[in-house]
Amino acid sequence: MVVLPPERLNHLLGRFRNVLSKPQFENFRSVMFGLIISACKEHDVKSMRDTVGETKCHSSINRFFTSPAWNLDNVMKCAQEIIFSTVQHDDNLEFLIIDDTVCKKYGTQSEMVCYNHSTVLGTVLSHDYVTGFYLCGNVCLPSSPVRLYGNPKKCNEKGIPFRTKIQLCNEIIGEHRPIARKTVTLIDSWYTGNEVISNCKKRGYDWIGDLKPNRVVLYDGKRMHVSDLLNILRKEGQFTDTVIDGQIYQTLKVMAYIPSLKENVSIVINAKADTKDVHILCTDLQEDVSTIFKYARKRVTIENSYKDAKQLGFGEYRFRKSEAALIHAHLVFLAYILLQILRFRLLSYRITKGVPSMEFVMTWVRKKTRQGFIHYICDKLKQGTSIRSLIMTVGKIDTN
Repeated sequence: MVVLPPERLNHLLGRFRNVLSKPQFENFRSVMFGLIISACKEHDVKSMRDTVGETKCHSSINRFFTSPAWNLDNVMKCAQEIIFSTVQHDDNLEFLIIDDTVCKKYGTQSEMVCYNHSTVLGTVLSHDYVTGFYLCGNVCLPSSPVRLYGNPKKCNEKGIPFRTKIQLCNEIIGEHRPIARKTVTLIDSWYTGNEVISNCKKRGYDWIGDLKPNRVVLYDGKRMHVSDLLNILRKEGQFTDTVIDGQIYQTLKVMAYIPSLKENVSIVINAKADTKDVHILCTDLQEDVSTIFKYARKRVTIENSYKDAKQLGFGEYRFRKSEAALIHAHLVFLAYILLQILRFRLLSYRITKGVPSMEFVMTWVRKKTRQGFIHYICDKLKQGTSIRSLIMTVGKIDTN
């Protein structure tokens, strides 16, 4: 590479030398560095190669994804070991947060691309990834391999068994290995069903699930939608004011039978005062309303993680094979983990006074990269290298 990673990041990347051969480590370093410093929509193989000034041929980096001579599991385990040895975690409480996100595609050439529903984009041609995030103290990382969903037709074309999103979710729960004494699984309304809840109970995990207003419940011997239950409880004046993180909410916790779950559960309703913002949950937790909602708000972590991952190129690839797309997705999340580690290391190095945001760390890495590139040019000029030679060497490097 002509453009080298900043020293602090380079040190972190060096921790992966033991799980990669020398040639694969060089490819790995180029890819990880490229994912972090590349601009939006420039995280495909060619763009990343140009950004870091990689002198290896395009096919060498491309084979790193399409024909990997390295083990992804070993690399991800190494990352987990680094983050747990660096970042403070909680021995008593952990969260397993499960959700899915789509990466928009503009053609059907890639395997497993199909029409998927997104709450933001609607029904869109895309890859749909089901992911589990692990949250424990300050530790935040993907809990297990990312799953790529495909409809029955696409799975048949690929020659693999079709699995629903519920089944993919249960695989993630099944592969989770608890570290803390108590595990709380957080799921959105799509996964709040008997199959997932039973799986959590089987493994001794508590759970909190979102409910949509049209979910059917049985309350006081009557069958109704959750929205109808909300109106009844409001008329009866059963809501109480609760302060959560300095905000006043009107909250309520009642027991009701949910046919789709096949059991009685606590339904917790949270309506922000003077707004139409209503959040409806169901759970098996016995804690008070305030604690349950504090736990449930941890779900925003996975939403923020998706946003950060998309800044690092999540979904920005042009591979035909779904295996290569999955490797790209895992390496994006690995870049996310490295930046999480760097957040706390910048604090320990006294470069920042507090734990910086992910956006700050990305900007810091890119700024240090530009400074390093300028020093590289200056040193070459001092050594007598001609400008023409530098231009030939640097080529199409983009340091913005």
